[in-house]
Amino acid sequence: MKGLQREFPEYDIEQIDLADLLQQNKALCLLNLFPVLWNYPKELLSRRRSFRECFYLTPFLFHGLKKAIAARVRPDTHHFSLQTQSLHDFSVPGVPHFVYTDHAHLTNLRYPAFDPTNLLPSKWIDLERSIYSNATRVFVMTHYVERTLLEDYGCDPSKVLCIPAGGNTVVREITPEQDRARQLRVLFVGVNWKRKGGPELLEAFLKIVDRFPEAKLVVVGCNPPVQHPNVEILGKVPLERVEQEYLKAQFFAFPTRIEPVGFVVIEALMNKLPVIGTPIGILPDMITDGEDGYLVPSDDVHGLANAMAELLQDPAKCRQMGENGYRVARDRTWEAAAAALRKEINRVLNAP
Repeated sequence: MKGLQREFPEYDIEQIDLADLLQQNKALCLLNLFPVLWNYPKELLSRRRSFRECFYLTPFLFHGLKKAIAARVRPDTHHFSLQTQSLHDFSVPGVPHFVYTDHAHLTNLRYPAFDPTNLLPSKWIDLERSIYSNATRVFVMTHYVERTLLEDYGCDPSKVLCIPAGGNTVVREITPEQDRARQLRVLFVGVNWKRKGGPELLEAFLKIVDRFPEAKLVVVGCNPPVQHPNVEILGKVPLERVEQEYLKAQFFAFPTRIEPVGFVVIEALMNKLPVIGTPIGILPDMITDGEDGYLVPSDDVHGLANAMAELLQDPAKCRQMGENGYRVARDRTWEAAAAALRKEINRVLNAP
């Protein structure tokens, strides 16, 4: 929000939050209870989806929120609208509308770990497709999602543009002394241990730990039930502690199986850490295999173990890869994303 206000100082920016919109339309929320039960009885009974998730995924709510936003945004008062994420359609006729999203539902089919039975009904996919169709432009955070919109949703290529996401940490200088002080620590940061490839990472690490008895696998953000003298489980810690772990680690391991963006990858690169990941989501945009890390196929435990062993035995290579990755990541900021959004939005608004 601050970045947009800085980039568009000539406009008064009105922020409309989905939670506030629902709070202002309590009757719509109440009536939506029936469509939830009608559209998702099997999912609710089997607990495959939570009631909260199903609540947001009804055509009734989709159309109701579209009417509600039309009462707030009007051609005579708004120059354009910018929507983040693509769960509902907040476009209004007569108002240039832009979408900036990190995900599309059909992108799930590109993840090896995704269960196709969890795909939403085709009628919901059609509603999602209308979001992109009604938008003046669709900005996406990764080329992974860009390919989905072009190949799976049939979007017009001239309407889709990748504007990379920024990291949730500031760019900071790391001295050569700090670089040389790194320890034999393999860092993993993630809340969802299984979805982020934690079990595969642990299996790969245990394959090589006898060769590197001083090495540690450090887990931040979650608490998997792992007990091993070379595995350090930190769980959820303050941001300052996470930043300290970035500085202590030799490299970052993130063999994620499903990943819309992966902001921790940007943060790791900004801390001059090589990244071992999978060719999923933002990682192919950020990692050049062999230059600033390695891309290992999802669930390839043997390949993951080999990549970790190579970096553990060669600190000099880690430092060089860290420098390479830093040069890529230092321009991946939300300030840069906001500037790119302004450039493209103004180009559309000023077109004849």
